[in-house]
Amino acid sequence: MATSIPFSITPDAGDYLRNRLSEMPRGAKPVLMMTMSQTDGEKPPRWIYEGQSFIIGYFDPTEMPKEEYAESELFGHPVAIESDAMKQLSGRTLILRRVDARYGLMKNTRCVLVADSAPESPISTFEADDSNVSTKRSFSIVALTILGGFTGMGIIWVVGGIIASTLKIPDSKFLPLTFPLFVAGWIIGAIISFFFFRKVFKANGRTKFVQEQTERKYLGYGGLNGQLGWWIFLGIPIPLIAMLVFALEPFMHTDGQKAGIAVGVLMVVFAASMYFCDRIPRRIVIRLGLLGWALTIIGGYCFFKIHGP
Repeated sequence: MATSIPFSITPDAGDYLRNRLSEMPRGAKPVLMMTMSQTDGEKPPRWIYEGQSFIIGYFDPTEMPKEEYAESELFGHPVAIESDAMKQLSGRTLILRRVDARYGLMKNTRCVLVADSAPESPISTFEADDSNVSTKRSFSIVALTILGGFTGMGIIWVVGGIIASTLKIPDSKFLPLTFPLFVAGWIIGAIISFFFFRKVFKANGRTKFVQEQTERKYLGYGGLNGQLGWWIFLGIPIPLIAMLVFALEPFMHTDGQKAGIAVGVLMVVFAASMYFCDRIPRRIVIRLGLLGWALTIIGGYCFFKIHGP
């Protein structure tokens, strides 16, 4: 018979548990276990958490040893809780802690369940994050709105071209409409992007875990932090590509050779940068990326100052 759990769960950890329970195969037996170390299994591990923590997994009901587990109910699901986990959680609060990857290009934050003797603050939604996160959200909305405007320009230009071709409108009449079409496309794309991404980043009472899942859905793995990490990383290959292209330019005599060398350098440097940066600590990747962007800006300024636009 399922019994009530003798510990509390924060809203953030509760949403994480609901998500994990919904992902389990049909017929599997959910189980909450205690462990003293969690890692991704890589050598060296990209992320690791040392200390008491808890894992929500599952067993085949026919293979799970019944004597080591107590039947409980968790969010409407029958869940087996390991006896040691039940003992350590009794009278405490199950919270969600985030562990950042130590290696790799993306932040890839992992969620770890831990026990805390102090209950969570009543303000547990995404709105309770610090001002740095709020600034990131505002900056991202502005940047994505601008990109959405340019996307709108491209879409309206393609649609306009198809309409002109279908209706057989001569170029002498269609080309004067280019600028108004671009302006209208940018404005429409920017407005749609602004309201869409404002909704994506707006908390609306959601917990931090739910907000992270929403960002991941539209921005890819890592969400907002992952995307910003990529922009920093691009500062590493860009100056290397520029230096190699300038160094090889004397050996290129035709436009075809120039294009081929440029593409080859781009592919080799970018692939090599991804390979090596994915295997060094993130703090070094960030420093190299910022240094690379600084060198790119300084180098570009000096080049145009000397040679002109």
